Amino acid sequence: MGGNAESAIDLQMEIQELRKQKLEHARRQDEQFQLMYVAEQEQLAIRREEVLIQRRSEDSRIMAMDTTNMLPMQAEYIIGLQKDILAKVADGRRNEPQQFAG
Repeated sequence: MGGNAESAIDLQMEIQELRKQKLEHARRQDEQFQLMYVAEQEQLAIRREEVLIQRRSEDSRIMAMDTTNMLPMQAEYIIGLQKDILAKVADGRRNEPQQFAG
């Protein structure tokens, strides 16, 4: 009968070890997901910054346009864009993406 008791104890120890391994695996997997999430958030922040830089560059190009030699419809269109840009600046850049810390 002693063999059965030892087998039962061995089985319980193996079950405990498997549980530990499963918990450790779950912990590592959670850690990997957290790292992936942080990396994704950083990539999104970089992309937002790139879009903001592109928008500012385009706005600067539009604001620098001389409409004196343009056809009236072209000049009207560019002046409208310039007014939109000025309104955006006057509104405190309300239309630009929010900057997130983190």
